[in-house]
Amino acid sequence: TTAKVYGYFSKETLYRLNLAEVLKSRDRILYIDADGIVAKDITPLARMDLGGNIIAAVHDVAMEAFQNMKVPALAQCGDMAAETYCRVYLGMAEAHDRYFQAGFLVMDLAALRREGLCRSMVNDVLSRPYWFLDQDVLNKHLVGRVKFLDPQWNVVSLDARHRSYLSNATQVELARAQADPGFIHFAGYGKPWN
Repeated sequence: TTAKVYGYFSKETLYRLNLAEVLKSRDRILYIDADGIVAKDITPLARMDLGGNIIAAVHDVAMEAFQNMKVPALAQCGDMAAETYCRVYLGMAEAHDRYFQAGFLVMDLAALRREGLCRSMVNDVLSRPYWFLDQDVLNKHLVGRVKFLDPQWNVVSLDARHRSYLSNATQVELARAQADPGFIHFAGYGKPWN
């Protein structure tokens, strides 16, 4: 069985779900999407204490905007509003507002292996459609197991309309992160090579 990909996604995005099994000689990695620029020293992140969590990631400001805008998920996923999608389809319930962006991650591969999460995540992405594919599956399976990083470690660009749907606190954090980014991420359709 093969997972369906669409839009700007490629099948390679799904490899992230199985990294712990592919990189068996590594217990921890920094995963960084190729569509970005590292602007600061990342060494401290490689050694950071995850506090018992499996990954460290940045809050997804785009999903926060989508939830507040009531953007519908893909029709294949039930065409439900983004918040309902996170709450119900992903099973995040009250943690729906803790959705993270998976383009920059500190991953505890040893914990993923120990808990058998790679197999369950791969089986999951093969069994039903997901709006943001592996990112949704990671959010679903790791809810409550994420240490949130400073927003400077995954700075995305939002237009004024989407930004207006962010909470005031998130707008302030995003502006601060954009002024001093650690990782500039060209997430979505705005790829620099286009």
